[in-house]
Amino acid sequence: MTIEEYWDDCTSQEKENFQRVIRYLFKKTFVVRDRDDNGASRKMFSFISHKLSFITDYLKYMGFEVALDRDNGVAMLRSIDGGDVMTGHLRLKRIDSIILCALWTMYSDRLREGSLVRNFSVSLTDLSFALEKFGYRDSIDKTTLSNALSLLSSYNLVSVKGKVGEPECIIVLYPSLQFALSKEGFEDLAKASEERMRTKNRRETFEELSEEDMEESDGD
Repeated sequence: MTIEEYWDDCTSQEKENFQRVIRYLFKKTFVVRDRDDNGASRKMFSFISHKLSFITDYLKYMGFEVALDRDNGVAMLRSIDGGDVMTGHLRLKRIDSIILCALWTMYSDRLREGSLVRNFSVSLTDLSFALEKFGYRDSIDKTTLSNALSLLSSYNLVSVKGKVGEPECIIVLYPSLQFALSKEGFEDLAKASEERMRTKNRRETFEELSEEDMEESDGD
């Protein structure tokens, strides 16, 4: 059956749902089935599941496809050429990528611990400790963090409950985080962060030695 024939067989409601899903995928990249939005995402995920072949046939002419992970409840728009889902059609700033990497690590750690929960809630303190491993804990101010989380939230990777900077603020990590970075993409960011940490440690060591030399000179 051709796309035209399939389209002609669709009801008016199915055509409306199809158009809504396509627009949503290009805007959000991810559909998270269990996202807390009064069941809207669950209905969209169900529609994609039932019409996956039709949607894929339509998108392939634009160089895209929809990958579906039923176990995690995630549908994602990605380039047929492969690569990271996010970098396929979004150029993240480096600091946004680092925060994404930290969140990705936190989610992966929870899965390795054997948790069956798919949506994890973490605090800003948890994120701060994760960023410390990459050497960025003290170099990200509240505004930068808030902007980065708002961006990642717009792609259904996380949602922020409360105001960034306030004690009760929490970040909900969605299973879509697992697919936002490839292993290679994560490793590249990790290597760059390790180099940053080494450079920072060398600089701090040099500054400490310089201070000691000055103190010894003053003592003479």
